[in-house]
Amino acid sequence: MQEFIAQLNELRSVVFERLLTTPLEVLQRKEFLEDMQSNKAKCDAAIAKLHHERSEITAVADQKVVIMAALCNRAGHYIFAL
Repeated sequence: MQEFIAQLNELRSVVFERLLTTPLEVLQRKEFLEDMQSNKAKCDAAIAKLHHERSEITAVADQKVVIMAALCNRAGHYIFAL
């Protein structure tokens, strides 16, 4: 019985909202949601691009560290050989 009353209250809220909302407001809400979806898609694309760029930069930096470590290791062997 409690669940039924809760559902009736929810239905009441929905009906009141529908009755108090003009067609212009419905259209504005629809346009707003479409704009938000478009903005989200653009942001998601930008985030994906930035993640890809970060991965590339990190890979290049890692390669440089490996090369520098190898060069320092060689230089250390040469110094101790003298």
